[in-house]
Amino acid sequence: MRGAGRGGWRRWLLRAALLLLLGPPLLILLFRFVPPPATPLMLIRAVQGHGTAKDWVDYGRIDRALPRAVIAAEDNLFCEQMLGFDFDALRGGGGGAGGERPRGASTITMQVAKNLFLWPGRDPLRKVLEAG
Repeated sequence: MRGAGRGGWRRWLLRAALLLLLGPPLLILLFRFVPPPATPLMLIRAVQGHGTAKDWVDYGRIDRALPRAVIAAEDNLFCEQMLGFDFDALRGGGGGAGGERPRGASTITMQVAKNLFLWPGRDPLRKVLEAG
């Protein structure tokens, strides 16, 4: 019987590991040329009743200032971070002052990973996967 026994499980685990390791980089390469048809976040929002309406605009058709404005609004330290991580925020240095909600440690890079491949929420497993 094919797939039974130890050898079958090892093959299955190897394939799963390869898919987990190679899947995201291959999808990122694909999404460089083709807009993602849907993301986990879009599907979650659709189930919540928000719909999935989107209008993809070619990068060359948006104003040149828009990418910089988004970076400044979302992660003003983006250009100063090493390897896409805000290590000060990860160590807890990004806490809110005066009762404000603490600032998250997600950089734009990590937010894109979350929105493209993962789920919303604040749990340690997602953060580890996001960092990868």
